[in-house]
Amino acid sequence: ANNSDSESTRVNDNTPPPPPRSDLAISGVAVPASAVTGQSVDFRVTASNLGPDANSAVRIDGTLSAALAIVSASGTGFSCSVSGQTVACQRAGSFASSQTADLTVRATVRPGSTAAATADFSIAGAVTDPVSQNNSTRVSLNYQSGGADLSITMTDSVDPVRAGAEFSYAINVSNAGPEAASGVRVSDTLPAALTFVSASGAGFSCTRNGQIVTCTLANALAAGASTALVINVRAP
Repeated sequence: ANNSDSESTRVNDNTPPPPPRSDLAISGVAVPASAVTGQSVDFRVTASNLGPDANSAVRIDGTLSAALAIVSASGTGFSCSVSGQTVACQRAGSFASSQTADLTVRATVRPGSTAAATADFSIAGAVTDPVSQNNSTRVSLNYQSGGADLSITMTDSVDPVRAGAEFSYAINVSNAGPEAASGVRVSDTLPAALTFVSASGAGFSCTRNGQIVTCTLANALAAGASTALVINVRAP
């Protein structure tokens, strides 16, 4: 009768819970999707927490290519700083599971640019992220040259003019940009009754063919700049 025995042992399950995990994801678009040099563009970035747990100390970093000049960066709940071609945005507080947050990075397409315009963004947080493939995104912007918007004005030195007297036409050329203008040429056809005397202007080389006066600017006219020339004539 004493050849067997039994004992019950209670096992406490004290297995610690798994560490929190938070699948952060990031996406972005350029608005507008295409632009011209000198134009402002918004890179709209969306951060998402796909869970299953909350995250904290969420940070978004961005690097823009040399064709783009960063103007500003902002978003609700974010504190952003800009340094050269990079932007860093830190989010305060907790970032709950299934929550999204938006920020906008505004940039200008640099005049004279021909290289690709891209914006690379990445996201990270304090909680372990089980999926790394969605932690970065690249936004590409299509753009083309904005050209040079040239304008011209002309005024005469005296009106009316005495018969046989010399007077002049002052011509002003302006470039509203966004690009510099090269090969600027001004052509003016004089009335048949006028006699050409001379034409000159800083940087201009002028020629006459009959009543047509043509002046060519040697150097490029920068965006926002203007230049002037004078055509001297004699009244009949």
